[in-house]
Amino acid sequence: MSFKNVVQLGVIADGETDNIETLDQIISEAESGDTLYFPTGNYYVSKNLTLDKMLHLVGVKPHYQTGDLVDGTVIRGGGIFLVGGSTGTTVTGIGVVNNPDFTNCFDVRGSLSSISFKNCVAIPVQHGFLIESYDGEVSSTLVDSCESHDGIHGFISKALRTTFVNCLAMGMSNLGFGIISDNIPAKNSIGMAIDNKLIGCRAVNVHGDGFMQYRRNYYEDNEGAVICNANQFIGCSGYNCTHSLTLGENVGNTGWGKYHAYAVSNTLVAGFTEYGGPVRFLYTTNLTIAGLFIRNEAVAKQDEVDSNIGMVASGVSGANLGEFNDVLTLANGVNPSVGFGRTFRTANDSATVITDFQNPINGQIYTIIVADVYTSIEPSATIKLSGSSVRGIGSSVTLRYQNGQYTEIGRSLSKDWGTQFHATEEYLELGDSGLVDLLQASTDNPSATTILHPELHDASLTIINRSTNGAITPPDFNRDQFVVPDDLPTDVLPWGQARITDWKYVSALGKYILSGWRITKYA
Repeated sequence: MSFKNVVQLGVIADGETDNIETLDQIISEAESGDTLYFPTGNYYVSKNLTLDKMLHLVGVKPHYQTGDLVDGTVIRGGGIFLVGGSTGTTVTGIGVVNNPDFTNCFDVRGSLSSISFKNCVAIPVQHGFLIESYDGEVSSTLVDSCESHDGIHGFISKALRTTFVNCLAMGMSNLGFGIISDNIPAKNSIGMAIDNKLIGCRAVNVHGDGFMQYRRNYYEDNEGAVICNANQFIGCSGYNCTHSLTLGENVGNTGWGKYHAYAVSNTLVAGFTEYGGPVRFLYTTNLTIAGLFIRNEAVAKQDEVDSNIGMVASGVSGANLGEFNDVLTLANGVNPSVGFGRTFRTANDSATVITDFQNPINGQIYTIIVADVYTSIEPSATIKLSGSSVRGIGSSVTLRYQNGQYTEIGRSLSKDWGTQFHATEEYLELGDSGLVDLLQASTDNPSATTILHPELHDASLTIINRSTNGAITPPDFNRDQFVVPDDLPTDVLPWGQARITDWKYVSALGKYILSGWRITKYA
């Protein structure tokens, strides 16, 4: 291994002389592990500089100044491309400014690993730093304290275990940082973004997404073919971006028929700060947020457009985290999902008995508010209640999910104010009431007392029969619902007298059994 000064080997740093042939020759003759030193200056190349062996490129870090790089080592024209065979290569203190005929400043592709960039600066046409696995698996790339300015995309990884640390993307027109899985070149040419880390990175004045993660298949509706998993955004910040952070795309997004979008999975967002440009969580599974400061309300929902099943969040401050902390409406029917949010209200429109919930998160606490007359939350193999079932508008139960079971840790019950009906009504909808005030005039021809959805009122039921004027004969009870003893009084009740019957629901019979009765004054 040797140290070589490229200027001493014939490279001219005047910004005009084409050095591509000289540099290609130097690279060809270099031994694996050699260091090529580029002194301060401007090095024009008419093609991309391609490395296919392990080399160490060293320069003097330049400074960004009004659309250009100054006071350091700057390669102008093409970029630096690392391809198969260059495993272990390091690039330190070098700037690249693309001419309009080129695309990327620093590009890593092919089957290789352990590439390192440190203190490098890019002004690209398209990508400042592109790490991609289309032509073979790229893994364990480190991009440390680097900058990208004024191009389309700043830092993009479509690879395994890429780490961007203390990097800056400024003035990009589309993406500051992108963690992307797709197969644009061919069906089986897949760039997988797995176990990437962005640590202490900043996106500033990005006219798009400061940080973006998405997952696309361009050739078929096959979710399993393209993986985007276990990526982390730690201690990063977005300032004055259109969107500071976007995870996933809308459910069913096809890019006008170009691709199929899927959820990004098992992402960690920790200590992220949004200084301008809303944060969006669009299509994720098992997203973990551990520290988030937002100045604008975030986009976080669970509906037909956005999906964030398995999302958990702590340490969120500033503006509202979308709908995540709202009281959310459970879907109609049995076993609804609690995979997004913490507090839910029911909205069933027919008799519904809940004995389980879908998509729970281990260790999470959920509060369910019963907001309709049809829902009953029942004890079961998975729901361990401290008391009887939970039902009635305004009742609620708080459950902790742990290792396959929901355990009650608190509840509240609705107040029973009683419900008033006229005896001529054929069916009685009790709502959350266990007391029925049944009014009857002397001229009425009453119907047999029939309760809609008796299984939702299966504890105690009290029925008061009384007259609004004159004497009445109390109506009979629906014998399909009530076991009526032969000695229950059916005598005429004068005005001012009431018959009160108390009933207990026996679930084994599916009927009410009389537990007591009395005649009393009410006026």
